[in-house]
Amino acid sequence: MNQRGRIFLAGLLLGGIPLAAAPNQDDEVSFRSTVLARIPDPDEVKTTHVTFSPVGNNVAYVGQEGKNRFVYVGEKKGEAYPNIGNIVFSPDGKRVAYEAWTRRKQMIVVDGKAGRQYDRVSPPVFSPDSKTIVHPAIRGTKAFLVVNGEERGPHERVGRPIWSRHGEVLAYPVLDSDAGYIVYGTMRGTKHTRVDFPVLDPNGSLRVFAAMEGFRWTVRFDSTPGPGFDEVGQPVLSPNEEVVAYPARDGFRWQMIVGKEKGPLFEKVGAPVFSPDSKQVAYWASQDSMEFVVIGKKQQEEFDGAGPPVWSPDNKTVAYAARSGGKGFLVMGDRKIGEFEEDEPFTEVGAPVFNGDGSLHAYPAREGDEWFMIMGKQRSYGYNWVWPCVFRPDGKAIAFGVFDRDYLKWRVLRHRKK
Repeated sequence: MNQRGRIFLAGLLLGGIPLAAAPNQDDEVSFRSTVLARIPDPDEVKTTHVTFSPVGNNVAYVGQEGKNRFVYVGEKKGEAYPNIGNIVFSPDGKRVAYEAWTRRKQMIVVDGKAGRQYDRVSPPVFSPDSKTIVHPAIRGTKAFLVVNGEERGPHERVGRPIWSRHGEVLAYPVLDSDAGYIVYGTMRGTKHTRVDFPVLDPNGSLRVFAAMEGFRWTVRFDSTPGPGFDEVGQPVLSPNEEVVAYPARDGFRWQMIVGKEKGPLFEKVGAPVFSPDSKQVAYWASQDSMEFVVIGKKQQEEFDGAGPPVWSPDNKTVAYAARSGGKGFLVMGDRKIGEFEEDEPFTEVGAPVFNGDGSLHAYPAREGDEWFMIMGKQRSYGYNWVWPCVFRPDGKAIAFGVFDRDYLKWRVLRHRKK
């Protein structure tokens, strides 16, 4: 791969992959440093949509050759389609699904096998046990939820499906001619003008959802309606299942609603993040072209850019990525970390991740053209790009994907006391 090709590919990766925490690993997963795929020569194949499995046992990406696109799983090449999007691995990393387009139709391809064709499909969602895959789809004026290839419906509209924690209950919003309601398991919720954003408790019961009556939205917690707004965002249930928080808009201003408390007004707000003890909420917000994190009702320092907040397991520290004046920082409570042990200042920083007891944190950082993964006082080698890391169950090592010249690898960084 020539230098021009490397720069082109790195640009595609930087534009297409968010830096966010990935799921925890199981004890039986191998964490050896492994080459999962070799990237084709960019003079022949343009590579995009690189996606690692959540347990690091595989990688998939889209390769474009002329007008055709192919999904590569490792180095195995799939069928050709005019367009491909939203590659999704199953939680166990053994199955792959993605959206594919023919000239006029869309479909979901699962494990290399194309499903039914529709006028439009939504991204596929695997169950926690990896055995079931679901997605909304539209054919003509009818909408369906497709479960392992079988259609449920028809309806006028089907919203984003979610699974209960153990995968035993599936929930999704539906709109029919007379009303909207939530389907969860074998049950149907109450009817409203429209519904959205179902939230299940660990037992699979419907605890929270948004409902529209007339032209106003409310969030209902245990079927009790909250105040009305022009628009609401995804509600989040606290870890102790006693409080719900959600963004809400009236007119042109947004605020965070936590239980019955309304937060300050901003131009935009992000998703609420509860502390592990359920006593506090933090969230991203923006005002007058500046971005910042809000903890409770207290606005933190303003930056040119800020990422979503992450709570430490002991409830004491909120961490997030930020940038200002062309430099990147990791904000850890009252501290700003802008370099690694008096090295070059960070050019950019990605989202932090804590281990289970909060004794270690890890985050990606870029210095010039090289990306590193930093854990405590340890730092990885430099790479063209790094993907989000996951902590091992023992909390003493992290695993993450990297793009290293011609290769996609799954690497490990282990904490060593100095």
